[in-house]
Amino acid sequence: MEDVLPPFDSHPTTWLTLSSLLVIAIFFRFHRLWSLRNVDLLLLTGFSPALLFLRSDPIVAKTWLFVLSFGLLVRLLCDGLFTRRPKLDQNLNSAGLIFLTICGTVFLVFRVATLPVPNSTLKTVERSEQMRNRVDASNETAAAGPTPTILAAQVGAISDAVAVPNNATTVPTAPSRKAVIAARGLAIVAHLGTILGLLFLGHRTFSDGSLGYAMALLYLLLPCTFYQCSEVIHVLPAGLVVWAFVFWRKPIVAGVLLGLACGTLFFPIFLLPVWAAFYGRVKFVRFATALLIVGTCLLGSLALTSADPSSFSRQTFGAIDWSVLSFRSGNSGLGGVGMNAYRLPLFVAYVVMLVALTVWPRRKSLEHLLASSTALIVGTQFWYPQAGGVYLLWYLPLTLAVCFRPRLIQLQVETPVLNDRATTLGPAGRQLVKPTSTTALFR
Repeated sequence: MEDVLPPFDSHPTTWLTLSSLLVIAIFFRFHRLWSLRNVDLLLLTGFSPALLFLRSDPIVAKTWLFVLSFGLLVRLLCDGLFTRRPKLDQNLNSAGLIFLTICGTVFLVFRVATLPVPNSTLKTVERSEQMRNRVDASNETAAAGPTPTILAAQVGAISDAVAVPNNATTVPTAPSRKAVIAARGLAIVAHLGTILGLLFLGHRTFSDGSLGYAMALLYLLLPCTFYQCSEVIHVLPAGLVVWAFVFWRKPIVAGVLLGLACGTLFFPIFLLPVWAAFYGRVKFVRFATALLIVGTCLLGSLALTSADPSSFSRQTFGAIDWSVLSFRSGNSGLGGVGMNAYRLPLFVAYVVMLVALTVWPRRKSLEHLLASSTALIVGTQFWYPQAGGVYLLWYLPLTLAVCFRPRLIQLQVETPVLNDRATTLGPAGRQLVKPTSTTALFR
């Protein structure tokens, strides 16, 4: 690219300033200053400056992240209280949103293609090569579960044809060109999947395609996406959870997607009780069956690179580096180094919140499921020992869905009803959701 265009370097501080101004110009409600949309924008844009302070002043950065994370958690837990969801159009028409979304996607792809590849992504690509070559990898600790490894194997097969053979002698410790191409391709696939998931979520679930473009554009403009765009293991599970919400009416598909997300990192596991309570007894069997099938397939992928049963057991329990979840004194989360007395009570409080969101309300709508799932992911940041609070891409896509969603109280799982003249009964006496216009969703 340098032979065609001069080098383009965007400093993080410069991107923070320009993107924040663009976000305010497009999404801020100037004629309605005291609105929920403006509060959400202030929370979302406020996280990015704290990431810049992590190296220069970590105490200020962690305090900043703690305050904003707590404010976002309170806002998510109180989401059901905001019964009025007036339709707030963006300060840019749909054609402008589409144009900026395409431009932002191209810019993100070029940034991923030029940034250095993180070690976690390279390790995932190396494990995919071992899986393809049936090499025993039981003695190695992975940065993530088998899901990104399986996806990296598919991307690696494409990179074999793209990578140009290099006849020069390579340094053994340096990653090969093919591995770098596969790692960057995996990051691009994860981001494109998340962006498409937000577009389909707005079009299919929210019945408004402009909301999908608004969510995708804000995802691309926020500086936290710019800073952490190469972290595949943080983007991939969030994108899979978004697609699970796209197919929320199909418990088998949603179970497959959530199972794949659980096979990437640990935090989607905490969403399973809420989703199981959402589907209830009627569709829980199909949801649980899909999870079981996905888990079996992921274990089978690990068996491909195991030399014997002992190797398989070591690789199964070592698929994720569980040491990062230990509350050792050397781990540092939002509470700082050695603050186990701080994190353990918060973990207990998190478990209490998980139980409360699972059992209440008893009859959940999609609104409850969306806000509860996002709150559970945000809550993990408080007790997660390894740099908790900085993994914004875990919950950013779902937070955007909560901020932009219309009224979805009428979107519930079909349940048997006896006598209800206001509803339409389908086969076997099941309640069917009536088609609702886009305007009626915002009220």
